[in-house]
Amino acid sequence: MSNIKRYALIFLLAAGFYAGEVFVFGLSEGRFTAHLMLAYIILLGLYLDFRYCFFAAVTSGIFKDSLLTSLSGINTLSFLSCAGLLFILRKYFYHPHSGFSRVWTVFLVLCFNELINFVFYSYLKDISFPEAFRYAIAPNIVLALFFYKPVKYVLEKCVLR
Repeated sequence: MSNIKRYALIFLLAAGFYAGEVFVFGLSEGRFTAHLMLAYIILLGLYLDFRYCFFAAVTSGIFKDSLLTSLSGINTLSFLSCAGLLFILRKYFYHPHSGFSRVWTVFLVLCFNELINFVFYSYLKDISFPEAFRYAIAPNIVLALFFYKPVKYVLEKCVLR
């Protein structure tokens, strides 16, 4: 597959996962975020070259920031930071044939993303960490880990075609 087609496919999949994330956000009445795009970025970083991961991080961040009114660019910055952390984890920690290593890497990147979002949003509002952890961070991480396997399944179907 040529690079242009691969970048177009990454762009279209980012748009699809964005639509899925908005759908899950709507179903939960604005309480939870599924982080489908972050799972997509993580899987691209684990299985493909990092230039595709960084392209997906920028594309997904722009998609997610398009509806955000409070902080412009926060999701692009957090996705790029997570891609950078993923680069370090893949180099020093991740083992390709270990399921535990894969889930642990996903968990660490999700926690890092939530921590970045908490730091930036705490500047806007007076938010205590225990309250944010209980009502936002922990449920979002659990929901993202729940949706990790279906996102992996969709990506494997696209790659095997």
